[in-house]
Amino acid sequence: MIDYGLGLTDVCKAASGSDREVGTPNFEVAKFVALVEANQPRYVAFNGKPAAEVVLDRSLEYGRQLERVANADVFVLPCCRQHRRLRVATGVSAIGGSWRTMCE
Repeated sequence: MIDYGLGLTDVCKAASGSDREVGTPNFEVAKFVALVEANQPRYVAFNGKPAAEVVLDRSLEYGRQLERVANADVFVLPCCRQHRRLRVATGVSAIGGSWRTMCE
């Protein structure tokens, strides 16, 4: 993935599972921000709202956010499960628009 300029990480390294199982007290926001600062990506994309809401300290909608994390533009994308629910309910992919916006 590095050959394509992509990297992956998470906000919680101490536990695994769904956001509900992990719980926000296990989220390591300062470590996450330091990692973003050290690697200086152009974008940070969250897979779902819970971690993004903890990092940005507010309720969010999907898509591009006004805040930046360590000079990186921030996007919140529906997690895989939520994306499937939205697509089934509306017939429209909720991810496509956010990914296209991020790539422009």
